[in-house]
Amino acid sequence: MSARISKFVAVFFGFVSIATASSACPYGPDQCVFGFVWREAFPGDRVCVTGDRRATVATDNATRDQRRDINHPHPGACLFGYVWREAGPGDFVCVDGAERERVWAENKLAGSRRDPNCQLANTPPPNPVDTTAPSFVQVTLNFYRAADGLQVGSTVVPPQGITVNNVAPDRRFVVAATAGDSESGVARIFATGREYQYSCTDHQSDLAQHRTATMTPASDEEFAGAVASPPYATFRNAHFGGGPVAGPTGDGCVPSHERSTANFTITVNAANGNGMVTRYGPIVINYSGRRGVAAPGGWCGATTEALDCPANTSCQYRTFRVCEGASIFSRCDNLRDTFLTCQPG
Repeated sequence: MSARISKFVAVFFGFVSIATASSACPYGPDQCVFGFVWREAFPGDRVCVTGDRRATVATDNATRDQRRDINHPHPGACLFGYVWREAGPGDFVCVDGAERERVWAENKLAGSRRDPNCQLANTPPPNPVDTTAPSFVQVTLNFYRAADGLQVGSTVVPPQGITVNNVAPDRRFVVAATAGDSESGVARIFATGREYQYSCTDHQSDLAQHRTATMTPASDEEFAGAVASPPYATFRNAHFGGGPVAGPTGDGCVPSHERSTANFTITVNAANGNGMVTRYGPIVINYSGRRGVAAPGGWCGATTEALDCPANTSCQYRTFRVCEGASIFSRCDNLRDTFLTCQPG
């Protein structure tokens, strides 16, 4: 057989083998071996599991809101006894500890449950050689009024970070970040050092509770289920929202308790497809304190006013008249409480 014919035969049969492998792998390189299916814990989850395990994961996804602690400052916090599943970046479904261990074990077995023939037939080209970290295009700090969502301020954050003082306690903030990488793309934008500290004081009992809230590093997009997979986009946007008024329960201080100044810190990070990271910040937001608000007729102070009163009331001593005796021999005294309450007027 001539060299030309031999080359033709080799190319022909090589083409046939590739075509045959491709037709047998309709689900691409992540196709599971027989008896396994994709778990689909989140969009893009291609870990192979048994059918009953996928059903369990789907049930956990459907009940995720029932297992969240709505009284926690962070909207994604779990009820006592539950933890984040963390099947992948941005997976904050609440499950018990045993289920999270099962999910992590499945992640470790992911490669052994994929069809090796499909992986060979559909292997994508590797990321280009990338020797530089991604760059931030712009980072802005925006403030919104909690009552109606109206934007009330915005500033561009310099690379070295920024400190904003005396922020009103009824303001939410949103850090918006855009990063780019023209070689391996931007895989993720995430936060570090994301926490705030404050205390709640009950002036009636002089009891103060110090609170520290540590937030997830995930962006709002990741928390909503938007997790990137390769090939990564050249540019990526991310938002990080928070503040003492985040959510219907606010900062966790009851309305009649005074909240101290609150200090919030966040550093934004961008990682490219080859794992190189660029940091931006820190961004420090110092909230002013919030006075407690008493209920109508409720305690509002001792010798000096400690709490605010609702509209059409003021913090004052409650007076009342006490009489003893009968008829013309009775004696009456005007008395007042030793503590202040919210009275009309």
